[in-house]
Amino acid sequence: MKRSFVVAASSAVLMMLSMTPLVYGQSTSVTGQWLVVYEGKSETALSTLSQAGGSATGQWMSEKGATSKLKDGKLAGDTLTFSFVHDKSHFNATGHLAGDTMSLDIIELQKGGKTAEIHGKATRGGNAVAMLILVKP
Repeated sequence: MKRSFVVAASSAVLMMLSMTPLVYGQSTSVTGQWLVVYEGKSETALSTLSQAGGSATGQWMSEKGATSKLKDGKLAGDTLTFSFVHDKSHFNATGHLAGDTMSLDIIELQKGGKTAEIHGKATRGGNAVAMLILVKP
């Protein structure tokens, strides 16, 4: 009787420990190079991100080589938000992380208060720069 109680208690503790990341949130990191492929377009971009706690910094580079500094980068759970200015256009981005992939929704703030939505997928990898060159038409 005593032995079956110990086994049952041990099993319960192990099960609770395995659920701990789900209950308290897993630590998500965005640090690295991300190859961004736009939905429905042949263009790509490269985003280099660094994370410190809930803040993210980095840069956005078009396939033509123009770079923009990321601003207001924040990570909450699996959601990354940031903004940047590229070719005099302002962009606000929201990324939803799943391991080494991220779905991106980018809003371009156009003149006259209009907006344009851009959707894409980013993949993190050590060879993101080489992939940017290979994907480039």
